[in-house]
Formats: sequence, structure tokens, C-alpha cells
Amino acid sequence: MNAAHLHLIINHLPIVGFAIAAVLLILAFFHPAERGALRSAVLVLVLSAAGAAAAYVSGEPAEEVIERLPGTSEQAMEVHEERAGVATALAGLTALAGIAALLLAERRRTAPDAPAALALAGAPERRRTASSAPVAITLGGAILTSGAMAWTGAAGGEIRHPEARGGALAAEPARGQSAPASEATPAGGADRGERDEDDD
Repeated sequence: MNAAHLHLIINHLPIVGFAIAAVLLILAFFHPAERGALRSAVLVLVLSAAGAAAAYVSGEPAEEVIERLPGTSEQAMEVHEERAGVATALAGLTALAGIAALLLAERRRTAPDAPAALALAGAPERRRTASSAPVAITLGGAILTSGAMAWTGAAGGEIRHPEARGGALAAEPARGQSAPASEATPAGGADRGERDEDDD
């Protein structure tokens, strides 16, 4: 297994992980009394952020392996690297937001119970609104990061898959790629020219 193979294995973790975390955060938002979904979501966020960091670190060695292979797009590699930096930063921030949301939720749960006189009908709703705000922020970060990871992965796929390229990348001649057939010398053209000269 080389660096490129390792990078291909790792980079799927943050793409899928943040999408799964978003689903768990939706459950945590609508069921604030249950901490299981929030704890699971934060665990997935942390693991996914670690996977994003590992994918980012392994990107440079992977580039050294494939940059000289035929069909590799240098422009796609540059785009992929730029997007990876943004997505990795979002991953770290979202994981930190999830940890903060969990700590706040656990703190409220372990806080001393309010006096019975304060347990009015509107009190549970106020507690729910206060505790759901950090979860909502984390949910937004998870959705944004999931999209950024997919956006980064799309550029990564274009590095070695010309059929996935569009726009300027589609027109870029990949490394080791021969000229288009329309620009190449027609087959047999030189032979016909030589025969015409012989006839003269």
C-alpha cells in the first residue's frame, strides 16, 4: 500500500461521517431530553474531523505518487488541495462546536433541580430552547462541512478521471495524454504525400 492508496481509503471517512453526524444531530435537536443521539453525533464528528486531518496530511505524499502518471490533471490537483484546506478547517470547527454543545447539555443535566415553585408549564419549553441552540449551530456546521467534503471529493475524482471533468478542466491536456484525434496527422497522410511526389 502506497501513500495514494492510503489517501483514497481515508478520504471517504469525513465525506460519509459528517453526513451521518448531521442525521444524529437532527435527532438530538428534536429529542433534547435524550443525550444518546447527541453523544453519538459528537463522537462521529470527532472521528470524521480526525479523518479529514489525516486525509489532508496524506494528500501531499499521494500527489508525489500520481503526479507523473499519464492522465493526471495538475489543475485538478491544485483545486482539490485548495478545497481540502477549507473543508478540513470547517471539520475542526464543527467538531469543536459539537463538543461544546455536548458539554453544555451535560452541564444542564447535572445542574441542581430548580425549586418546585419554578416548575411552571413554560419552564420545560424555555430549557429546551436554550439547550437546542448549540445543537442547531453544530447541525448547520455538519451540513456545511458535509457539502464541503463532497465538493472536495469531486475535485479529487477529476485528478485521474477525465470523464468527470467539466469546464476548463475538460479542455486541459492531462499529463501524458496524446493530442486529440482532430489535431493529429491523418493516418496515412505522409505516405500519400510521398506517393504524390514520386508520381511527379
